[in-house]
Amino acid sequence: LQVAQKKHGHDVAMMSLVDMLWSFPTEEDVPTELLELGTCLLSGLQFDNQTQNYPFKVATIAKRCLQQAESAELAKHLCRQLVSAGENQVPGLWDYAELAEILLQSQPEIALEALVGSPVSALGRTLLTRMSIHSDPSNPVNAVPVETLKKWVAQEPSTRAPLIAKDIQLQGGRPNPTQGLSEIAEYLLEVTETSQAVLEGFESQFHPFIYDGSIAQVLSPYLDLTQQLTNSPNAKLAIWAVEQTAKLQARMSNDWLSTRREDERFE
Repeated sequence: LQVAQKKHGHDVAMMSLVDMLWSFPTEEDVPTELLELGTCLLSGLQFDNQTQNYPFKVATIAKRCLQQAESAELAKHLCRQLVSAGENQVPGLWDYAELAEILLQSQPEIALEALVGSPVSALGRTLLTRMSIHSDPSNPVNAVPVETLKKWVAQEPSTRAPLIAKDIQLQGGRPNPTQGLSEIAEYLLEVTETSQAVLEGFESQFHPFIYDGSIAQVLSPYLDLTQQLTNSPNAKLAIWAVEQTAKLQARMSNDWLSTRREDERFE
């Protein structure tokens, strides 16, 4: 802790602790004093720290410290810091997707309440969506077991279902998403009687803001999904799917035309 209080000492202390933690094969083997030290260092976490591998150090320490039964206050603090960093548009925030996953796995009630749906950027992106650029699965919230998500949503379905609809994995059948909606997506529709707010949350996922390749390639799996859903026995869902299919096809067609015009410039 004395090292952490010096100029640039926090990062040095973090690295030293990471090295010590790696010497213990499991969380149960880590001495209490090291976990207490980790908790103190995480309490002084700086999301604007641009030091190389800083997010990795944070995740390594958090993975050990947040497993403790008494880590609820630390989890609340880290969630508040993440939300604040999101509100202030801190550069490189997406590098902390692993930390978000750890929080969601170790303290799901606290993390879901704090992180899902908040804060929303000027473009309507949720914090977890913006953090999902380097995350696998596609959004940190998908690290939470489906049954845990269901229990959380069930407490306040009309409020929580639309919020989490923006972040959950829409398609089932991973790793090959060809089997319609995921279990959690179907649950959100069921518990809200296919509310328009949930469908709008689903639709928000059809507008990726960072992607490789053409927009048509990126949207193709979503088009496959909506085409399947046009035959759903759920009338509301089927109508929505028909509308979304038309919108996706139009966007993909426009992308093809703009790409073609660009290519013709060089012919």
